[in-house]
Amino acid sequence: MQTNSYQLHQNVLTPELERLRIQSSQFKELEKKFLLDAGLKPYHKVLELGAGPGFVSRFILDLIPAGELHAVEINPELHKILENSLQGDPSAKAYLESADNLSLNDNTIDFIYGRFIFQHISDIPSVMNEAYRCSTPGGIIATVDSDDGFIAMFPELPSVTKFLEIAQENQKKRGGNRTVGRQLQSYMHDAGFSHIQSRLFSFSSSDMSTDAFLRMFLGFKSTLVDDPELVKMTFRELGDALNKGGTFANVSIVLTVGQKI
Repeated sequence: MQTNSYQLHQNVLTPELERLRIQSSQFKELEKKFLLDAGLKPYHKVLELGAGPGFVSRFILDLIPAGELHAVEINPELHKILENSLQGDPSAKAYLESADNLSLNDNTIDFIYGRFIFQHISDIPSVMNEAYRCSTPGGIIATVDSDDGFIAMFPELPSVTKFLEIAQENQKKRGGNRTVGRQLQSYMHDAGFSHIQSRLFSFSSSDMSTDAFLRMFLGFKSTLVDDPELVKMTFRELGDALNKGGTFANVSIVLTVGQKI
């Protein structure tokens, strides 16, 4: 089983669920478009890697009325919520297992979706190999993931710079990688996928309210920074700078799509 930098503890479960709920709701329509553009069809058998509490699972099901959803989650607490969310839907099943050791048969999945999970995985080749094994010939894999290397900000704030450095280092110590987005095309290629395409999707501080941008930019990263005072200062100073109107900040995610031929 691979190391996973997404370490969810009971004492932070409620705020993390709220963060995930807001995130899935905020970008729901963009995410639906990405999945459809990637080739998702109403009859597809879909494998969702790192499904979490199932917020995204529900709208994936809306897109595959004649298909099936196989939702995988390794965290027991999140899996319980996921299982309850999918209960009663005969076309959906929740699995408590690791993405590098799936119980699915070979050549059975039409579409695989990995959403912000590869940044947490230490052994990405094993997960990609499993994805390839499960995919049908012609099957599609689509990923959305972070890459802090594409963060842009001017003027820079020392608190933000320090905050990002600590978050990146601590996620690395846990087996994660905050610049994984640019690497996924290579990992897909090495696993055997073809026709791979990657593109950036950017969000700037002008695209949304300051509070929404702070949640997106700093929300998960704040769980990686073990200095509560720095976290508070970073939220406060960046928020003040954005509200004054003279600061620009931008984050980008990497969208990658490949196919098994």
